[in-house]
Amino acid sequence: MAKSQGIRITVDGRLALTTAQLAARHGISRDAMRSEFRRYAIEPADHLDARTPLYLATVVDRVFKSRPGKGAAGRPRPRKNTLA
Repeated sequence: MAKSQGIRITVDGRLALTTAQLAARHGISRDAMRSEFRRYAIEPADHLDARTPLYLATVVDRVFKSRPGKGAAGRPRPRKNTLA
């Protein structure tokens, strides 16, 4: 018997997840996920109930893949003079 995957919520046949599910999927807090929704103007595809928005997983995944990285930590260091 196959392992149960739980309940799968879809909107128009596409996987829809809650804020908490998306935050866990991308390894950030729910508050950080909400900030990302505002920053990238991601609108909910539907609502599970009056208080729980559902977002299309493919849309959020695409946004997260296109985000720039953090870059190097700290300030740039001057190059050492190697001609001496």
